[in-house]
Amino acid sequence: MGVAFNSLDGGRIDLIRYDSPALGPFKVGIYSANDEEWGATGYLNTSLAGGKLRAQLGYQDEDNRSGFSGIGGSASFLFSQGTALTFGFSNRDFVAAGRDDATILYFKLGHKWGNNAVAIDYFNGEDTSGNGHESDAYGIAFVHTIPKPGVELYASYKHYELDEPGVSNEDVDIGLIGARVKF
Repeated sequence: MGVAFNSLDGGRIDLIRYDSPALGPFKVGIYSANDEEWGATGYLNTSLAGGKLRAQLGYQDEDNRSGFSGIGGSASFLFSQGTALTFGFSNRDFVAAGRDDATILYFKLGHKWGNNAVAIDYFNGEDTSGNGHESDAYGIAFVHTIPKPGVELYASYKHYELDEPGVSNEDVDIGLIGARVKF
């Protein structure tokens, strides 16, 4: 199930990387690794229409090491009154003959007021774990912050669905409650 809900973020590897200094609201990064692997990312961090915009777009070529190349990005906008929107996407193009491209779409809507925050999100994956596979997940989360002792109380619910040709999978539901103490 983990592969079906993979964010296609590229993983962790040994590499040589250069990140430019900020060029106004822009920044770029490039890297190179073993087996002719390389990638590049552009970042945007700026104020816009009274809110804050953060976005990035990247490309990676791992044809020789992992058998794919991919492009992905995300953008988040925080409105001045506390509402936030996030969108993310990723596409992985496999070298293997007959293997369909894998795509990911992600959406999140949240709102923060006072010491409280709530968010809903949706994830859709196509062909991430194999041809014809579709994964969907959606959830809701709530956080209440108690500033003086540095405590966050949280609760969340997430629902996962995986459709694979010829396989009968049961949906998975996960609920969490907890606290985080910051020292």
